[in-house]
This record gives sequence, structure tokens and C-alpha cells, in this order.
Amino acid sequence: MSEAALAASLESNYSGGFLYNYAHTINESTSLAADWSSWFNQNGPTCSNETALFGQRAHFISCSVYPYISHEISQGNFISSANLSVDLVNNITLAQNITGTISACLQGFCETVSSCEHITECSPTLLMVNNTLLSTEAISLCWTELCSHQSSTVNPDIAGAGVMISYLMQSALAIFAALLLYGFCQYSLMSRWRARKAAKTGPRDTLAQRESSLATRQIQVLVFTLVEFQKAQCFFSMAVQIATLVFILTEQTYYSPTDISALLTVSSMGVVSMLLNLYALMRYGQSSWYIFCLSVCSWALSLAVTFHISFAYPYHKFYWDEPIIYIYPALAPLTLVLVLWQVGIWDCGLVKATRIAYGRLPSFVRNKVFWIIMEHLCILGTFGWAFFLQSELFAMLFRGHVIDTTNWGFGQIVGITYWVPTLVEYAYQQYNGIEEGGDYRYADPVHVTAKPYCTAITPESSCTRACVHNHDVYTPDGSSSARAARSNGGSIYQSLPPEPDIELERRVPHY
Repeated sequence: MSEAALAASLESNYSGGFLYNYAHTINESTSLAADWSSWFNQNGPTCSNETALFGQRAHFISCSVYPYISHEISQGNFISSANLSVDLVNNITLAQNITGTISACLQGFCETVSSCEHITECSPTLLMVNNTLLSTEAISLCWTELCSHQSSTVNPDIAGAGVMISYLMQSALAIFAALLLYGFCQYSLMSRWRARKAAKTGPRDTLAQRESSLATRQIQVLVFTLVEFQKAQCFFSMAVQIATLVFILTEQTYYSPTDISALLTVSSMGVVSMLLNLYALMRYGQSSWYIFCLSVCSWALSLAVTFHISFAYPYHKFYWDEPIIYIYPALAPLTLVLVLWQVGIWDCGLVKATRIAYGRLPSFVRNKVFWIIMEHLCILGTFGWAFFLQSELFAMLFRGHVIDTTNWGFGQIVGITYWVPTLVEYAYQQYNGIEEGGDYRYADPVHVTAKPYCTAITPESSCTRACVHNHDVYTPDGSSSARAARSNGGSIYQSLPPEPDIELERRVPHY
């Protein structure tokens, strides 16, 4: 239940203190006292757990009145029919612990809220009576004051309408680009397989060759754009996380529980989308330590922000439904597995170490198709679960109606337009091609040129590097030296015409 709804509920039931009346009602009603004691016998340990104590309104109210009822029992104010059940939970030590826990938590929460500076209802002198008994009326007043002074919307600079659209655009672009790259890679491999099969049995399949060339061009453009998009994601995420850490550590601004929960949601943007693109690039042939290190830095900063907020602002856990607070801790180790996967763990000798036992496996396990299916299931399951957890974090904000859709300031417009350069870059590369589209990045005498592409296809290699090259290396003096292709085991040579690959050529400038 949100604080606004809780405040409204308390106000509708408030008459000289809702908790105070609740306690007196128990004192006056034998049946209600018996029902309360039955509940406490089943849920008594809840009052010793801070997370469970503040997790539900019923728990908080029932635990809050326990010290009062314990005091009334000691004074003999309950009628005999109620004493039989209530005496079972008459524990002075537990009553003192509940008194200290609730008063300390309410006071501590009030100290983190800037609007609580002038609220006197939450002072320990009013919350406790003789340091052993809770004032139920003071608790009701304190809770009402805290809830009524809370902002119903999140800080627009953290999760405003434009900023949220920007985050959703980032996730959508990451998913769409990864799926598009995967689709063109599979399409390219199928086209090459058809062309190779046709070359063995009869005339060349020119349609398959054209389809392969088209797919190769799309792969080149997508990889080029994904690299730019990945860098933009990393720098954007690191900027957001660093700004969050600076503001929190220097205490130059105030974050409400709504803002804190929104910051945790924003931190996930430096994890899932970024790792999906990193996997797509490294899986399909664009391995780069520069991109990898940028991605790891973004991931590490996101985790640093998350755990700092979790320890520095423990009260945000009580603002949302309890299952929500476990989503991000579950997301962090899940993405760690994906990061370690990109290091190239299978290249460290693990596959070779299993070759002895490989021959003892069942035939269907040794089948290459089996491992291809397993890889797809693992990747789909891991990323699907990660994006599901992330969507739950965003849905939490939307369900709570804490996003102000009417405030469109400077930051909201900038947030929406941040990813436009990536889309423009993709359109420019599509129109001009990689050779001309990427040439503007380099000064003379360096230019982007095409080189002969596939002369062999290796089953183990990925789609954009699935060939053993046999081409000339151009030197500044205009001469060329033939570089023979090194044949890998299992390579299938065929007579396909060369397709364009991209390389940098250093030309002699003419002055």
C-alpha cells in the first residue's frame, strides 16, 4: 500500500488515534481480544523482524498495540474469559523490544525526510511512555504526519515521463538490435549453405549469393551501429550512476522513498540492456577489450549504487510490496554470470579438458544440434528472466502512479533525444554503406575499403568471421603481398565469388 493511500485510510479511521481506539476496543471486547491473541500466537515472531513488521499494515498495528495489551494484562484490566488466551503472550521483554524497535524506526525514518523537521509527533519523548510502553495515539499521529508530507510523485530528473521513455527506448533498441543481428546471421549462414550446396550439384545459385551479400551488408551495418550504441549506453549509464553517488554521498539533495526506489530501478539500466548488446557483439565476432571494459565499468558502478542505497536507505524497503525488494539482489548475480561468460571461459581449456569424457556421452549429447539448442535455451532463459525482473521494477513505478506525466522540463526532452544519434547513424550507414559511411571517421591517408571475403567456411566460427581469408595486403607504396589463408580443420572450400569485408587501407597522400 502506498503512503498516500495509507494516510487516507488512517485519516478515515482516525478519531482520537486509530491505534489507541483499536487497543481500547480489544480491552472492551472479549471476542476481539481472543481473536487478537490467536493472531499473535501465530504471527508473534513477525514483531521481531523489522522487514516483516513494517511490511504490512496489519502486522504493524497488531504489533504496536502489544505493549499496551501487555501492560493492561499486568494491571488486570482484561476480563477473565480473555485472560486465558492473552496470558499466553504476556512477555515483558518482547513488549520492551517492540517499543524500542518501532520508536527507533519511526524516529530514524523521520530524520531522513526533509519535510519532517517540524514534525514533533515522531520524537521519542512522545512515542514512548516511561521508556517501556508505546503511545498508540502518538504512533498514529506520527504515521499520519509522515504520510501526509510525502510527495506523491518521483523526482522528474530521476524518473520523469521523458526520462522513463528514454529508458524504455534503450531497452527496446537493445532487444531489437540483438534479435535483428541474430536473424541476419542465421539468414547469412543459410544462404551460404544453399550456395555451397548448389555449387556442388550444378550451376551457381545466384539468388542465394545475392541474399548472402545482402545479409553480410546488414550484419556489417548492425555491428557498426551496435558498437556505437554500446558505447552510448555505457557512458550514459556511468554518468547517471556517478551523479547518483555524488548527490547521495555529499547529501546535497533529498531523496524520498519513492525517489530511492526509482534510483534502484534506474540502476538496472546499466546491467541488462548493456549486457545483451555485449553478448551480441562478442558472440558474433566483434570482440574488443575496450568495449568489454566499458561494459564492466558500467555494470560495477550500477551495483555500487544499488548496494550503497540498500545499506544507506533501508527504509525504502517498507514503501513497496515486500517481494519487490528482492528483485535487484537477484538480478545482480544473474548478470555476473553473463559477464563472466563474455571473458571467454570456454577458451580457457574447459572444452579440451572434457574431450576424454566426450566419447562416453550418449550419441544425442554428442550431436552438434543438441548443443546449439542448449545454447539457445540458456541464452533465452537467462536474458528473458533478467528482462522480466527489470520489467517488474519498472511496473512497480507505473502501478504506483508516481510518474508525473505533466511535467516536461529540459531534462525530459534531452532524455528522449539521447538515442536519436544512434538511429541516425544506423540510417546513414544503411544509405551509404560501411565503406563510405565509415570513411568520415578517419583522416587522410587512412580510408575504409572492401577486401575479398569468404573462401572457406568453418563450422565452429561465428557468422561474421565464419571465413578463412585469402587476400592481398595493400602497402603504402602501392605494392601487394599475397597472404595465404590458413586452413582450419573442417573447412569447406567452395567457389563462391568474394564478398566485401571491411578493412582500413593506408594510402600515400598526394600533395
